[in-house]
Amino acid sequence: MEVVKEYEIDKLLQEAYEKGTVLVGISAGGILLSKEGYSDSLILRGESDKYAFIDGLGFVNISFCPHYNADDNKRNCLFNDLENTSKEVYGVENCSAIKMIDDKISVIKSKETANVWKIKFEKESSNCIYMDFSWKIDTAKWRGNDNV
Repeated sequence: MEVVKEYEIDKLLQEAYEKGTVLVGISAGGILLSKEGYSDSLILRGESDKYAFIDGLGFVNISFCPHYNADDNKRNCLFNDLENTSKEVYGVENCSAIKMIDDKISVIKSKETANVWKIKFEKESSNCIYMDFSWKIDTAKWRGNDNV
């Protein structure tokens, strides 16, 4: 984020957004456009051995977790980090993407089995639950975390 602000990329993106330009972010770019993202950036820089929520620019008011299916450890860490919070996170598997227009969310896939999950901690059961966005939000089904 420091480099983004140092080179005023945040201001360029804001200007483009205000003009109605379509903004697209893949992986870290998706985190950048979101309110926050679940990232391995601190691990990659050798500053931590854990995934962490990092701030984005907030163009879309979601928490974003790219490559959700790439690493079982990432899913387990996310579930642990969501415990006793009210956060809802979109776990986006490889070969899938979120399309957001006027706060309406749908899913784009390049692979039939790819998916997007909306994950949150449920206090009543002390478990993380997640919603399957098979094609779009209208067809969502709740599932327990035994399906992870």
